[in-house]
Formats: sequence, structure tokens, C-alpha cells
Amino acid sequence: MAFRVGGVIPGMDGPTGVIFIDLATFEAHWPRGADDSVRIWTAGEPAPVIEAIREATGARQPLFFTESAALEARATEFAERFDALLFGVATLALLLGGVAIANLLLGIVAARRRELVLLRTAGAAPNQLAALVLADAALIAAGSLAAGTALGAVASAPLLDVLGDEFGLIVDSHPDAARAALLAALVFASVLLSALYPALLARRTQTLDVSSFG
Repeated sequence: MAFRVGGVIPGMDGPTGVIFIDLATFEAHWPRGADDSVRIWTAGEPAPVIEAIREATGARQPLFFTESAALEARATEFAERFDALLFGVATLALLLGGVAIANLLLGIVAARRRELVLLRTAGAAPNQLAALVLADAALIAAGSLAAGTALGAVASAPLLDVLGDEFGLIVDSHPDAARAALLAALVFASVLLSALYPALLARRTQTLDVSSFG
């Protein structure tokens, strides 16, 4: 048998999409056992049509009705909740990462104590020593943001393919400048806040400390 296909709509029935076919044509070639869902387009208000269907079926078939707008609203709500969950996980990761970066910078300041003292003795201002630590923190933030963005782009591509091919979920992926700017601001703020105490320790370096190195 051969059919002329007018169009294919991606859906949840498989990687090849969904083909809408006239019911009489379908029943002429394939036996129908049972249906679990049906889509109805009404010319007017759907409430009278729904009531007529319920009266016709009675107690023989439990029915659940919903509108496309309600489905879209629930899908949007789920996406927003999932988005909030992701931001919560990201915030937790920023807090834990901030603690790790603070410990890292404290170790760097302690290891470079001699260099800081020599710089202070050579005439570097306390604020310049603090700026060195903050610059290191900014470089860590920039590198982490670039690596995270690249990893997310690489990991998301096959995931989107799996969602489309295996589950029929077509995700509209596009760059979001506002969200990216917010994420970058959160990363830099977290790292720089973590660097404040190490920068303060570097700022307190005194020239007299050079005598302790002989």
C-alpha cells in the first residue's frame, strides 16, 4: 500500500514523528484494538461537546478531558519549577565552590608570603597586594565560567538528540543572554566574595616581616 504524506509532526510516538491520517483510511488497513487518547476540535464551546460525550459513554469508560491551553500551562509550570531547581543546585554549587576557592586562595597567600613581603618592601601598596589576590580570583572565575559553558554545550547536544529521538520531546534550544549574564554575575560575585578574606590577609603584609626570612 502507498500513501501520500502531507506532513510530519514531531511527537512522542517515536523518532520518525507523528503522521495524522484519516480514520476511515486507517481502519481500512489496520484493526483498532483500543485507544487511550483522542484529540477533538470543536466548532464552538467545548463544554457541551464534553457533556454529550460523557452522557454517551456513561459508566462504560472513565474519561479525562483537558484543553491544550491547560496542558501548555502545566508544561510551562513544570519547566519553571525545573528551572528553579537547577538554579537552586547551581547556587549550592556556588556556595561549596566559594568555600573551596577561599581555601585555595588562603593556601596561595600563605605559600607566597615571602613574595608578598618582598613586594611590600619594594614599595607595593597594601591595596596592590590585595588586588593581586582579587585578580587571581577573577581569573579563576573566568576560567571556570568558560569551562562550564563549554562543557554544558558539549553535554547538552546529545541529550537533546536523545530527548527528540527516543521520547519525541522537541526542545527549543537558543542562547539566553539575560540568563547567561545573570549566571556570570553570580559566579564572579561568589568567587570575589570568597577572595575577600585572603585579599585582606595579603593587604596586611608588613615590610618588617622580611627579617624572618634571613
